[in-house]
Amino acid sequence: MNYLAHKREKDGTTQSLKEHLENTAEMAGRFAEEFGAYDWGYCAGMLHDIGKYSAEFQGRINGSGEKVDHATAGTQLCWNKKDLYTFLSYCIAGHHAGLPDTGGKADTGTRGSLYGRLHKKIKDYG
Repeated sequence: MNYLAHKREKDGTTQSLKEHLENTAEMAGRFAEEFGAYDWGYCAGMLHDIGKYSAEFQGRINGSGEKVDHATAGTQLCWNKKDLYTFLSYCIAGHHAGLPDTGGKADTGTRGSLYGRLHKKIKDYG
């Protein structure tokens, strides 16, 4: 399957998800290189949109109109890796809306906090 990241409404031009992730990873890596963290920036760029690999998101980009959270998948993946990867959870969770507050462990998926995102049920991807 050719997974898409973007489709321009005006003329239907598409960008593959693979191309989008690689381009974003390279750009984020270059930005992070300024403070000695190229690999971390690259990793965040590669994982920021992995939720777009879900059938639901691909349906949305092809016109279903269904609202699909594509950032929480990468957020949860990084959090579950532990160690230094947990800080990438904040970057990925906030890549559209800004860095979230940590919140509390009791926050549910309806809260915009990081813990809320971690408890949110997401669509299967990959």
